[in-house]
Amino acid sequence: MVLHPRFFDGFRDFLDGRPFDCRRLDGWPLLDQHRYENGRELAADCRAAGIVVRWGDRTRIPRGLMDLVAGGRGCRARPAS
Repeated sequence: MVLHPRFFDGFRDFLDGRPFDCRRLDGWPLLDQHRYENGRELAADCRAAGIVVRWGDRTRIPRGLMDLVAGGRGCRARPAS
């Protein structure tokens, strides 16, 4: 899921402060839309939990992010440090 290009786009857009624009998703395949929204949601969860994730290259997923996703708990389950 996190390797999907639209997941990365959504994650970065949220962190960069871009507001959600549903018109941007018009015409995208349904899976792309879902992955984009998944990326935004996970970035929002991480920010709310006080977890900083620096992710600049879509093909190089930060270990902490992979651990959160693989653990199936999401960012909310992690205490802020």
